[in-house]
Parts: sequence; C-alpha cells; structure tokens
Amino acid sequence: MLCYSTREDLLPDFRAYGDAAAGAEATGTEEDWIEGAPLSGSNIQEALTWTREGLARHRPLVLYSALLEAGAVNLLRFDESLQRASFRSVSRSVGWLDFTHALTFGNALRELAADHPEIWPRGLLQMACFVGRNKRFLLPEPESVEGSDSIFARAHEAVLDHGLSEPIFSAHLVKTLLAAERELPHVSPGCARHLTAALGRFFSARIKEKHPLRTARQAIALVTNR
Repeated sequence: MLCYSTREDLLPDFRAYGDAAAGAEATGTEEDWIEGAPLSGSNIQEALTWTREGLARHRPLVLYSALLEAGAVNLLRFDESLQRASFRSVSRSVGWLDFTHALTFGNALRELAADHPEIWPRGLLQMACFVGRNKRFLLPEPESVEGSDSIFARAHEAVLDHGLSEPIFSAHLVKTLLAAERELPHVSPGCARHLTAALGRFFSARIKEKHPLRTARQAIALVTNR
C-alpha cells in the first residue's frame, strides 16, 4: 500500500492544494459558528482561498463545521441523473461516493485532530478541495428531504438490509451513517440540519453499482484516440 497507493493531493483537480497548504497555520481565535451553505458551489480555488483566510480568523472547529456543512449541501445538490448516465467521459464520471467522501473524510479529520491538532490546517484545506471538486455536478438548488426526525432510524435499518452486492457501496452506507452521527455534537445547528438531510437523501437514493455501457464506451474512446 505504501508503494502503490495514489496521492490525492497530486490529482489534477487538487493541483492548487500544495501551494495553499504551504505554511498554513491555524492562528484564528473566533469561536462563533459561521454558515457553510454559501460555500456550496464554490470551485476549488475559491474554497481554498476561503479556508486559508479563515485559518487566520476562526478556530479550526468553526471552519470545520462550515466546510462539512458545505459538503452536506453539495450532496443535497448532486444531480443524480449524472450517476446513471452512460455517455460520460472518465473525467466526468461521478457518483454518490464522490459526495459522501467529504463527510467521511471530515469525520476522520476531526477525530484525528483531537489528538494531533497540528494537522488541522492541511486537513481543512483538503476538505475545501472536496467541496470545490464537485462544483460541475450540482443542481441549482438542494433537493428537499422529508421526515428528518426518522432519518437515522431508517438508516440503521437500511445498513442491515441494503440489497447492495458491491462491498464498496455497502461499506459507504455504514461509513456515512457513522460519520454523520459522530459529527452532530461537534457542529453548528445549520450544519447538523444539512448533515441529517444529506444522510437522508443518500440513503433514499438508487445507487447504480455497475456501468457496463459507460465502461465500454470509455474504453472504445480510449483506444480510438491512441
């Protein structure tokens, strides 16, 4: 794994991360919650700039809550039709897991930073990359989710009877549910509402596990262009 694992910070989408992270420090002291929903729809550079400037003003947990909220709103704005489409290039292939990663990564960051606070700046900037990378795949407005009070109960039932055959998808059901539950006590009320709604939308979604037609078309396009 150490030899062959990929470096997400070297992906083309994240090419601005290195410069943004260089010398970044968490020196802010303001503790009042700030809204994260307006960050939804930002591109990567905008989200990185917002986070880098915020590190000098706000405490890390405040920025964390805002970035997690932006990731949750992005999930609510995900254009679901794109994950079913067969006419997509490799660079524009997108699915639910591209959006849940922002939530599960955020959970991992907060828990790890509790023992190692020095990782906050780089971790928050990585969250900004997750927020910005999905700008191309968003609906103009978030989808509404009904019955938020029962979302967690339904989610717990779903992880025991999900009907998904691919482990990567069933594992993400568990990861996203646990991440949302664990973060609720640590975030702003606005973030908690959007996080709960995002979980509800994800668990009510129809996940397309296999893309044989899209894969075939992408493979043909690859050899045709050689």
